[in-house]
Amino acid sequence: MRTLLGPAVEAVFPETLSTPSALLPLREWVAGTDSSVWTHPSPTRFDHKNYRETPPGTALLKPSGEPIPYCRSLANTGECSATASCWEVEAGVVYFRGDNTDGLSLRHEPTLRDSNRRSFAHAGLPPWAFVDWTASIDSLTREALLVPTDGRVTIPVALPSHPRLRFGFGAPAPRLQALPDQPVGRLLIGEEVVWTHTTETDAPWSEHTIDLGRYAGQTVSLTFEATAATAGVQHSVVAFAEPTIITNDEAPRRPRRVVMVGIDTLRLDHLGLHGAPSDRTPGLDARGRTGVVFDNAWAPAPRTRPSFRSALTGLWPLDAIGAPPLTRRFADAGFATAGIVANVHLQPHLGFADGAGWWDYHDSDDAGPQVDRAIAWLNEHAHEDSFLFLHLMDPHIFYLAPEPFTDVYSAGIPRAKLPDRYNRWTIQESMEKGTLKPAHKRFMQARYQGEVRYLDQQLSRLLAHLDTLPGDTLVVLHSDHGEEFWDHGGYEHNHTLYPELMRVMLWVIPPAGWADGPARVSAPVSLVDLTPTLVDLFELPQHGLESSPGVSLAPWLDPAATTAQAALAETLHKRPLQMGHMMFNREQWGVVHAGWAYTLETISGREEAYRFTIDPTHSKNAIQEAPVSTLRQALSEATGWPVSAGWRIRIERPKQPFSLTFEEPVSAAGVLDPEAARTRRANLEWGEVPPRRPADVAEVTVSPDRRTVHVRPGSQPSGTLYVLGPSPTSTARVDAPETPTYTVRPGNRMLGRAKAEIKAGTILVPTHGEGAALAEIGDPRLIEALQTMGYIE
Repeated sequence: MRTLLGPAVEAVFPETLSTPSALLPLREWVAGTDSSVWTHPSPTRFDHKNYRETPPGTALLKPSGEPIPYCRSLANTGECSATASCWEVEAGVVYFRGDNTDGLSLRHEPTLRDSNRRSFAHAGLPPWAFVDWTASIDSLTREALLVPTDGRVTIPVALPSHPRLRFGFGAPAPRLQALPDQPVGRLLIGEEVVWTHTTETDAPWSEHTIDLGRYAGQTVSLTFEATAATAGVQHSVVAFAEPTIITNDEAPRRPRRVVMVGIDTLRLDHLGLHGAPSDRTPGLDARGRTGVVFDNAWAPAPRTRPSFRSALTGLWPLDAIGAPPLTRRFADAGFATAGIVANVHLQPHLGFADGAGWWDYHDSDDAGPQVDRAIAWLNEHAHEDSFLFLHLMDPHIFYLAPEPFTDVYSAGIPRAKLPDRYNRWTIQESMEKGTLKPAHKRFMQARYQGEVRYLDQQLSRLLAHLDTLPGDTLVVLHSDHGEEFWDHGGYEHNHTLYPELMRVMLWVIPPAGWADGPARVSAPVSLVDLTPTLVDLFELPQHGLESSPGVSLAPWLDPAATTAQAALAETLHKRPLQMGHMMFNREQWGVVHAGWAYTLETISGREEAYRFTIDPTHSKNAIQEAPVSTLRQALSEATGWPVSAGWRIRIERPKQPFSLTFEEPVSAAGVLDPEAARTRRANLEWGEVPPRRPADVAEVTVSPDRRTVHVRPGSQPSGTLYVLGPSPTSTARVDAPETPTYTVRPGNRMLGRAKAEIKAGTILVPTHGEGAALAEIGDPRLIEALQTMGYIE
């Protein structure tokens, strides 16, 4: 199998019909019932139905070029929150409140980028890079050959015996609203037309296979052409998705296949092999007995996006942003690649689809349809080397498994007024009001168990189908995180680093099964080990993994490698495993190391430690007995950030700058990110803007001799400063304008005339955040939002 994408192309592209522009005139305003509120159909496509803040790269401009303020509530209330005029986009309609619509225009940078990308004259790319495109129609994103209408792309190909050409065909719509078109695609060999097809703009992909047997053994020129049915249509293109030469050799090699299943929100203790009742997951348990079961596997985060980033790249979550995922590695090795996913955090533009010839996203769909899609794709590629990443949303909230599994465990439990659909916020509100009763909790857990039972049935169906396919199939089953049901007083996920969220399923089932299985591995492993393991097993290039914290677990797939297994177990016992990346609680970071799990809260400095061989559920904080110096060092090694003794200084609205002078040099000083103190932090990848940045709290500098820390209050000067180096017994001299010099130490609650609180303790300072990492990958949909946040200039 060979995909026809690469530098060996010749191309002829049409002359540009017009110069793309980011300014879109708005001339069709309609007055609403309130004559001061106007509506206009959006002339371009937005990524989301609505936005909390101004959409990235977007502005509504007056004729003078002055931007009009954005107001999230205008469409619903008809009122601007703080200004006389404002605007909002809602469900493809632009709303404007003001006196005059004459000359208003919409600036939309994503439209300009899309138009430029479709025009060879403006894309700024060589021909081979211009035609190598990622194209989306509806839910399906594919790697494709881009051909503008009235253009042609020619590729020389040496054909094997019994060759066939397989590809998808479609016409992805531009962002800019345009006339519908029915472009025609043609395929030529030399000058002979061997295929013609007409499609409609944004119609579903169509699949095609052409027998090229009459040209077997020859080197031919394949030409892909496109013509527009409607004259003057701007930025019309067609996409030939995954154009691939396949062969039906009489003696084919046995295909190699990897099916990696990522299960969302599955608690480890809800699997029979990990302690659940035998009726919960009988199908999966039977399969697990033919594989290698890792009993002590950990996620890097209690939420989806960072955990899957690590699983699919072999890097910790922040380092994984922009790194090549497994789909890219397998595609480069000649495998057909696909992702079939159901979580919004796995959308293709977030980087997960790189290298995937087929990335099918269906938000929150059930396991049944997802397994159907997986089986269909596997059947289509049954005789090829292939890699499939299948994501299953079950048993994620709302715990509504299809019948007959909905109430298989919850029947008879009183639910009173508890609705079918709820979320962490409605449940938290009920907890605070005291209206969430023990029966409600039992009902919710039983509904979750029904989801797990349904998941077992659907996954068992998939695994049974794999047995019918030719070749050798390696199966990886893993979860991204667990779910809390008040184990530590909370509910759902993404808010703690306790084991009900952080311990995950990780099973590997080799092609021939495990003769004496299951093989149980007690050594601590992580999702970050999955990519190095598959790279090792399939001898893929290891570029980008030189500094990977993950290790190959392949020795455990070889029953004879007992010496290597013992050595690897010792290495893994000492290796520090990173934990963190929470969104719905105050920031904390953790490490699994040498039989301990240790966590440190960024703002408060609270430390917890648990010896998980003695206290696997983390029921009693053993920080007093823990080897804290070793664990702090392990946390620093796992994160790459300093973990040190020092002072936290909580300031509350000081009006004057001040300085602290210490007897001994300090190693660093600054402002802890205010986001670390919030229990619901901004989602940077959706363009949410944190309400405060470190610079809003204060500007902190250290003198050249490193003895004096200068603090200049910012525009919102309430937050937490840090000084690394001082001990609980250290003192500092305070100098401030119009204030006598005095000395402070931990325990002081004033700095000058302003309230403050000084505490000594252990401090971790994150030096590389998600915002900076997202900026480095250069996704234009994120850049302006990150600039607004102040993460980049």
